[in-house]
Amino acid sequence: MIAYLITDPAYYSQTPIRLMVLLHRAIRKKRPTWLMFRDKTTKRKKPLAKALIDIAKFYKIEAYINEDIELARRLGCDGVHLTSNQFSDIEKLHRSGKKVGISTHSLLEVRQAKRLRSAYITYSPIFYSPGKGTPKGLKNLAKAARMHTTIALGGIVRKKDVQKIKISRAYGFASIRFFVN
Repeated sequence: MIAYLITDPAYYSQTPIRLMVLLHRAIRKKRPTWLMFRDKTTKRKKPLAKALIDIAKFYKIEAYINEDIELARRLGCDGVHLTSNQFSDIEKLHRSGKKVGISTHSLLEVRQAKRLRSAYITYSPIFYSPGKGTPKGLKNLAKAARMHTTIALGGIVRKKDVQKIKISRAYGFASIRFFVN
């Protein structure tokens, strides 16, 4: 099962050195298999994203950049994770050779992502997550997982949440807080 660590400046700092220290700690303790640089507030993202990619290469973990296609190209990461507002960019990314994932929040979006040949989707929120809307729940997650390569996201903060995700047959789970706690 993929364990997808997503960064957020509230938990992972806004300095490259501190980010690297926190990622080392999270990787040693929780063993993520993928890393995503996600930061919607910092102006100077490049040094932070590069720090994440350097850590990923050191540990031989796949590295993704959230939403910023040009930054992903410049830094040579494994792929780009698009927001649910970026479906039109999937085709463009296929030509770049980057692995493409996209956020989905409905089964209709899951179908669209599959039709456009995204490598994977995140489907969210599965459990309650502050500010993320009504949880989709495990039954809808299982439906999404039967339709496409699905990574559960949203409210996954404890080991027992991960165990529930495994039962759904999702490809994996993604979280910010699971890897911090």
